[in-house]
Amino acid sequence: MKKERKQDLRVIKTKTLIKNSFLELIEEKGYSKVSVTDIVDKAMINRNTFYLHYLDKEDLINEMISENYKKTEPLIRRILFKHIKDNYTNPIKMQELMLCDIFEYLLQEIELYRIFIMDPGLSGYLNKLKATIKRNMQLPSIKTDKQKIAFEFIFEGVYGTIIEWIKNDYAPKEEIALQLAHLLNNNWKLVFDDEHLITILRKSKK
Repeated sequence: MKKERKQDLRVIKTKTLIKNSFLELIEEKGYSKVSVTDIVDKAMINRNTFYLHYLDKEDLINEMISENYKKTEPLIRRILFKHIKDNYTNPIKMQELMLCDIFEYLLQEIELYRIFIMDPGLSGYLNKLKATIKRNMQLPSIKTDKQKIAFEFIFEGVYGTIIEWIKNDYAPKEEIALQLAHLLNNNWKLVFDDEHLITILRKSKK
């Protein structure tokens, strides 16, 4: 058992080293110009070690995106449940606090997100991530044209604001969260009606 744990830790350390080296290289020369040779030289490992874990750099970047999404998606759901439960009767406050918590989480990994956003070679991967998030946020209750338009407004508005915020070191998260909450409020009510909010609250208690 101890031997297995040591091997697991060794794999985790090696993969972390590879990923950190990869991100540094993307910052230095851009994703499209980074080769596997660059990665193994930077990480000071041999090629066999790299290929033991990854097929190529595309396999590596896909794993990084997948890991980030698996961590982010449930966290955003927890934030959603928490603030709906605590501020159900005050939609503006609920949205403001929800967005503040999301911005706070993004700040913890700001360098990773900035690399993904700023590098043109990663735009395809970023679009895939965006499509996955959007697909998983679509609700069964969104049926009418008004609701679909409102959902598009909310999703694209929040996503676009987050991208620009990360790119340009925008205003403090509290200020931008409050502004967004006011802008989104009417459309929020169309998508998240009382019946759907009650359903979310019930799920959050399970």
